[in-house]
Amino acid sequence: MKSGQLHLRVTAEEKALVEAKAAAVALPVSKYLLKLVREHDLRHRYDEDAAYQLQRIGRNLNQVVRRLHQGDFSEAVRDGLGRCLALLEEELARLGAGRDGGDGRAAGNDEPAAEDAAEGARPSAR
Repeated sequence: MKSGQLHLRVTAEEKALVEAKAAAVALPVSKYLLKLVREHDLRHRYDEDAAYQLQRIGRNLNQVVRRLHQGDFSEAVRDGLGRCLALLEEELARLGAGRDGGDGRAAGNDEPAAEDAAEGARPSAR
């Protein structure tokens, strides 16, 4: 037997939206909301994996830019820059897709480590 209750404040527009969505699937609002809660996990705003990946990409990008500032415009450095930017685009796309896609959980990343992107752009030992 259910004995607990939840009370929440919403705008008139939000209330109408919830009611319309519940009606569209022929459920009372309470059952609709419970179904959403049971079947969909929201991801915490701070995604540790994403933060780690972005830090790695940032470090590599920093290495590439340092080489460019030193006047090194070699193919290896340009390739490293391209790989860093491609990894950044992929990570940002993954974050965008995770926000509203599927079960709300972050997708796995099978890509090579971001540190590998700037391999050709690492300063050489002298």
